[in-house]
Amino acid sequence: MAAGLASTQADPTPQTKISDLSGGLAVRTDSPAFVHRLGGFDRFATAVQVSQQQFRTAGDGSDQRAQAQAVVLSRSDQFADALGGSALAAHKNAPLLLTESASLNAASRGEIQRVLPAGGTVYVLGGDQAISPNVANQLAGLGYHVQRIGGYDRFETAVDMANVYAPNATQVLTATGMNFPDALSAGAVAGQANGMAVLLTDDTAMPAVTGDYIASRINGHSLTYLAAVGGQANKALADDGFGGYEKLGGADRYATSYNVASHLFSGFTAVGIATGTDWPDSLSGGALMGRYGGPLVLVDPTYGINPAEYTLFDANRGSDNFGYVFGGDLALPSRIDNQLAAAIDTATGSSHVAAGGIATLSTPNLTAK
Repeated sequence: MAAGLASTQADPTPQTKISDLSGGLAVRTDSPAFVHRLGGFDRFATAVQVSQQQFRTAGDGSDQRAQAQAVVLSRSDQFADALGGSALAAHKNAPLLLTESASLNAASRGEIQRVLPAGGTVYVLGGDQAISPNVANQLAGLGYHVQRIGGYDRFETAVDMANVYAPNATQVLTATGMNFPDALSAGAVAGQANGMAVLLTDDTAMPAVTGDYIASRINGHSLTYLAAVGGQANKALADDGFGGYEKLGGADRYATSYNVASHLFSGFTAVGIATGTDWPDSLSGGALMGRYGGPLVLVDPTYGINPAEYTLFDANRGSDNFGYVFGGDLALPSRIDNQLAAAIDTATGSSHVAAGGIATLSTPNLTAK
């Protein structure tokens, strides 16, 4: 498949079947589902494609896409400071774009100027070593207000970011900050939930800034839900004396991503998939899913959609009419588009028509050391 946006229509042939999940009689709908491939020739171009899917050219009232209210900019070569960026972008109605550290990427510069009028805010993620002052100066020279979100390290940056997009957080998802999959799955959820923050652990250890944030909210009785996304975060919370939280882990990154999607959503109107072997496509894709009402599910590019994921998507037939595959063929082969189309094909339908939204979440017996 050539780089760019492509769409795959699910098979519109009417069928009657018994839903594998609900056991109910299938229903027919007249709205075949579509799968959109958003992938460029590199990570910068893919992020631009994702932005173009969502946001109009600034000031074009005839364009039915949304008007961007800001832009989130992350470095392109490391994920450390960006792991909460999907949630930030979704809450700020902003695309998440990438740049080299030393100078503003040309493709991203063009997209910023397309979607955001002069005077708008560009959130720059990370300190000066992550994205240099030269990039900030270039943005300022284009007429933008630059707001840098960068702490002493990735853990403090995640807390600082949460204080921007969820300043009165009542729900917290924790994930390791030393690898990307768990946090990126969590970020797409936090982008849709009001008052949900994504915080990072130092693999299986609890950084003081993260532990203090969580403990202060438990002791102040303002935290209603706490979850460990992945085994490393679970060990970090347990070893630091926290109790009563939810454990959302699995045997690997794919099982954890599935558990996040199946447990934290009551249903969804769209579904996104990205490779579990690299992070840039998931980062920009998670920002889109945060606005579009569905999970970001990581898949193994060799295998594709596994049976558990297919069953989850099938349970939402008639509701999840739109699928998004993030990245080019080198990230996920084109046959995966057809797998997703078959999984959400509304021509077959289901008696289980899900309403999109975050599930009702509560961990009432939280304790801190």
